[in-house]
Amino acid sequence: MDRAYVTCHMVMSLDGKIDGAYHEAPNSEKAGEYYYDVIFDLGSSMAGGRVTTQMYSPQPEIDYAKYQGAEVPEGDYIVKKEDGHYCFVYDREGKCRWDAPTTAMGDVTMQIVQVVTHKVRREYLAHLRNVGVAYIFADSVRESLEKMKTLFGVEKLVLTGGAAINGGFLNEDMIDELSIVTMPYVEGGKDTKALIDTGGQFNASAFAFAEAKPLPGGAVHLIFKK
Repeated sequence: MDRAYVTCHMVMSLDGKIDGAYHEAPNSEKAGEYYYDVIFDLGSSMAGGRVTTQMYSPQPEIDYAKYQGAEVPEGDYIVKKEDGHYCFVYDREGKCRWDAPTTAMGDVTMQIVQVVTHKVRREYLAHLRNVGVAYIFADSVRESLEKMKTLFGVEKLVLTGGAAINGGFLNEDMIDELSIVTMPYVEGGKDTKALIDTGGQFNASAFAFAEAKPLPGGAVHLIFKK
C-alpha cells in the first residue's frame, strides 16, 4: 500500500452518537478507559480534525503579527520523531494554536503535524516553524496519507474524529477499518453528532464484521474491515 492504513477509532452510544451525557454515565467508565488504552495498539500515530482538536487541546494566545513579512521556505516542514509517534491535525486554513511542538495521549508523546492547504497564512507557517510544529500541504486525504508514509514512515494511522473529518476520509474511500467502542446507553439527542458526517449522502462503502470484544459495564468493542 502506497499510503498509511487508516483505522477510524471512535466511541458511540447505541444510537450512534459520539457526543452526549452517556460518556459520564457509570457503565461507560471502564470502556472509556479501554478506548484510550488501545489507540496505540491500532496504529503508531493519530489524526483528528480541527474542531475536535480545538475542543481537547489548549489554545494559547499567539501574536502572529510579529511574523509579518517573515520569509517562509516553500513546501512541507518535516520534523521527525525517533519513536514514530505523530499527531496529525487536519486544519486547512491554520486555525489551531500551538506554543509547543508535541502533544501527549496518556504516556505517549507525539510530534504535532498540521495538515494544511495553500490557503494558510504565511505568518501562521512562520510561527509553526518557530515553535517546531511540523506541517504538510495536502489537497486530498489520499495525498496526506501518502505523505505520512513516505515522509514520516507511518504505516498505520488511527483516525479519532470528529464526525466531519471521518466523513471526509470516508467520502474519499480512505477508511480501511472501523473500530467502534459502543457504550450501553441510548443518547437520544436529536442534534447530537453521529459517528460519521457524510453531508447527508448515502455512502456505498461496505464494511464486513471482523471481531467483537465484550467490555466491562455492558459495552462492546466492534471491528469492521473493508
